[in-house]
Amino acid sequence: LSGVQAITTEASFPLTSHIDQATILHTAMLTADRMATLASFNAAAGDCFRITRSGGGNFKLSIGGLRHLETGDWCEVIYSGAAWYLAAAGTTDEVPD
Repeated sequence: LSGVQAITTEASFPLTSHIDQATILHTAMLTADRMATLASFNAAAGDCFRITRSGGGNFKLSIGGLRHLETGDWCEVIYSGAAWYLAAAGTTDEVPD
């Protein structure tokens, strides 16, 4: 899937290939550290999520333990066929290559 999905929940949540959209905008205010779990079932080599955190709060959103996003951060994770890995990361103030 190549659309955009807004996550407005303040709770931890799963991301599943071919169910959730490839671009995730996390807009919730975090009142504690939270986790986006990257499901390996249903994932195929080359599947990708790009997650941007725009919501407030002084807590972090962990992306499968690979990256911890603060407000204004983004990352891209790709499935290798065996595991998810961090492919790119930055802040929304930066322009990715």
